[in-house]
Amino acid sequence: MFISYGDVSSENFKVSVGAPEGSVLAALLFRLHIHFLISYFPQITCHLFADDLLMVINGALEKRLSVNVKYIQEQANKVLKSLEKFSDDHILPVNIKKTKAMLIHSAVNAEKLNIYYKDVKIEYVIKFKYLGVELGTKLGL
Repeated sequence: MFISYGDVSSENFKVSVGAPEGSVLAALLFRLHIHFLISYFPQITCHLFADDLLMVINGALEKRLSVNVKYIQEQANKVLKSLEKFSDDHILPVNIKKTKAMLIHSAVNAEKLNIYYKDVKIEYVIKFKYLGVELGTKLGL
């Protein structure tokens, strides 16, 4: 393989694992590799853009916030167990430092979520930037 830019070309080099970062082939192979990721989570809403995954777990409007928090926390931990399996099966590590949990609600105060990925507690935040858009617990800016 070699890299060319305009009239200049690099020396040939061997790629034995993966594909060069930024190449058309790398993007296509990555997309094929994670194609089935969302099917691991039929019980929730997922948004996948490139290698960024957003998971949305809904509570029930008719239930009290404390009941919803408990339910959402349980569901999140189950979903993250499925993500662990996918990650291990497909050799795709999750960047735990970039992984955040946020509860969107209308209450003045709400309990913090205790969510874990591979026994590491996920950081709870009150605002988060996703694909350049800042989200807050009240969905306000």
